[in-house]
Amino acid sequence: MKKILLFHVNIFKQNSLRKLCDDLGIETCVVTDKELSMRLGAIAGMPAPAGSGSNGKPVPFSDEMMVFCGLEPDLLDRFLAEYRNREIAPIPLKAVLTPYNAKWTPGRLCMELKKEQQSIAMTRREKEI
Repeated sequence: MKKILLFHVNIFKQNSLRKLCDDLGIETCVVTDKELSMRLGAIAGMPAPAGSGSNGKPVPFSDEMMVFCGLEPDLLDRFLAEYRNREIAPIPLKAVLTPYNAKWTPGRLCMELKKEQQSIAMTRREKEI
């Protein structure tokens, strides 16, 4: 399963990403608001692990986010290089689907990515002092 999940990405960027993904043999999936209560693994098409329970409570968010599912490191590197070469506008929140975050809702992942970005920014500011 080579797939990229897209959250709140505008139609123009979606079209550019679809073309890029088609060229690399990667499926794109634009996630709808109805799917925001689902776990990331379920959205990506992974079978639900035993005892995983129901979906989580949706955490609303409006940030653009991209989640890479099943891409080998070389393909991910090719995708990112081509993304830059084609000058597609940035998507600030990106993650790789893992067994750990597959249990999360998209809103939870968004919150965690934002916390991580804030932590990195704070560390950079501290090093500048």
